[in-house]
Amino acid sequence: MAFFVRVSVRRGVGGSEVLPTDWSDNYVTLWPGETVTLTARYRASDLGGVTPSVEVFGHNAARVVR
Repeated sequence: MAFFVRVSVRRGVGGSEVLPTDWSDNYVTLWPGETVTLTARYRASDLGGVTPSVEVFGHNAARVVR
């Protein structure tokens, strides 16, 4: 089980978090094999011309950046 999984939109890989971001859900808990689809809304102008990346991590889950 992955506890308190948090997702954030970043200004490129390793960049700062894009705020404000309105998520359909956040801090989710997932059982093995379970998936969830999250939707984020943010202003594209807040990216500053950089391609966004998504960072996912949890209390007991490794950080993943795409």
